[in-house]
Amino acid sequence: MILSLGEIARTRRDDLRSSRDLEMLASRLDVMLSDVHRRSLYVPSDKALLSQDGGVCPVDGARLVFDPFDPHKHHCGVCRGVFSGKRHHRAWVWRYHLWLSERAIHGALLAALGRSEEESHRWSTHVLETYAARYRSFPNQDNVLGPTRLFFSTYLESIWLLQLILAAMILCDGVRSISPTLRHALENMIAESSELIASFDEGLSNRQVWNATVVLAAGLFLGDEGRITHGL
Repeated sequence: MILSLGEIARTRRDDLRSSRDLEMLASRLDVMLSDVHRRSLYVPSDKALLSQDGGVCPVDGARLVFDPFDPHKHHCGVCRGVFSGKRHHRAWVWRYHLWLSERAIHGALLAALGRSEEESHRWSTHVLETYAARYRSFPNQDNVLGPTRLFFSTYLESIWLLQLILAAMILCDGVRSISPTLRHALENMIAESSELIASFDEGLSNRQVWNATVVLAAGLFLGDEGRITHGL
């Protein structure tokens, strides 16, 4: 018997009760996400931009420190300077979109494990709702390596989308699940994004592993044999 992601997570609830190490790990993850829960969800309207000077200290050339809770003030760990501006913000954005999609999985998993269940489920669902509603508002332009809406490279959108699909799969299999309206919105976003990704085949590049994997995951979520075969 093949278990779904949500079913696997639920079977771990009993394991948590009988293992001090697993309980400590779950508690640590719970604390990590509680800081996110206390803040309003921020999804930037800007698309990520790869530039020579964005995200780089103009004094010493070091990469600016990524702080997911400060989109407009960017610190240098070398000279301790603080910098702002559109290019720094759009360089921050690509790391933030990936970070936020990771937090969606984080919350979905904790909800499935029964940790801050209602709050974790609500927050991860909110992330999915927001991205599904705003996906088409990001322009397919200013690309460096393949077509993409949120980033400048197709494989980055692949990583982002894969993480959102995994979060959605866990939530859909959970006790609370998600609404039919959100499911429909997610299906539209996943279908469009995975089609865009599938249009840019990079052959034997390691980036193509991400592209193929997310097309496969999209096929599983959508029940689309064509995408599953393409990914495989």
